[in-house]
Amino acid sequence: MDINLFDYRTMSASPGQTFPTTIDIDTAGDMSGIRVETTPIAGERFAIPGGRSDVFGTLTNCAAANSVACSGVTGLAEGRSLVVTVNVRNAQTGELMFFQSGQFTQDSEPPQVLAQSVLPDPSGNLIIELTAMDAATSPIHSDFWFSADRGLSWDHVSLEPVSDVMDEPNIQTFQGVVGTFVKGFPVQYFFSVQDVVSNTTYLGVGEVIP
Repeated sequence: MDINLFDYRTMSASPGQTFPTTIDIDTAGDMSGIRVETTPIAGERFAIPGGRSDVFGTLTNCAAANSVACSGVTGLAEGRSLVVTVNVRNAQTGELMFFQSGQFTQDSEPPQVLAQSVLPDPSGNLIIELTAMDAATSPIHSDFWFSADRGLSWDHVSLEPVSDVMDEPNIQTFQGVVGTFVKGFPVQYFFSVQDVVSNTTYLGVGEVIP
C-alpha cells in the first residue's frame, strides 16, 4: 500500500521548509511467516518538504524467510488478518507527528452460494434471490444474467443487497425483479457474485418458464 508521508503541518508549511522525520511500524495480528518492508526504511532519517502533499512511501508484506528480497507471501490461511500502523515521528524529538494504519486480509477464494431462487410471478416477471457467504471478507455485489432467446444474447441486472455492504457481513442476501417475459417461453439464467477484492463465483446455467 502507499504511505502518505504528509499531514496538515507539512502541507501548510512554507516551501523550502523541511521536516526531519523517521518512521516506525506497529503490527497487530499473526506475523508468523511475514515481515513488513517499507520505503523509506523504518528508523532511517528522511526529510518531508513543506508546502507539498505528494510525498509517498510504500509498505509491502514480504515472506519472512527471505530477508534480502521481498518475495511473495504464500500459504496463508483464508481470512487471516494483519493490521499495520506506520508512525511518522520528528527525528529530533521522537514526537509522533501522525500515523497511517491499514488492514490486510488474506482473501483468495470467491464467495460460496448458499441458496438461490428464481420464481415467476403472474405478470411474467422473475423474482430473484441469492444468498452467498465469504470466508474472509464479504460478498458485496451480485448480477443476474438472463437470455430469452436460448442463449443467443444475454442481458443482466444488478441485484440489491438486503443489508448494508459497508457493514461487510460475511453472509449477504441479494434480491431483484426482472421482466416482463413472454409467458410460456423459457428463460435461461446464471448468477455472478463477487467479494470485496473482486473474487467472483458464477452459478448456472438454469432455466425457468414464466
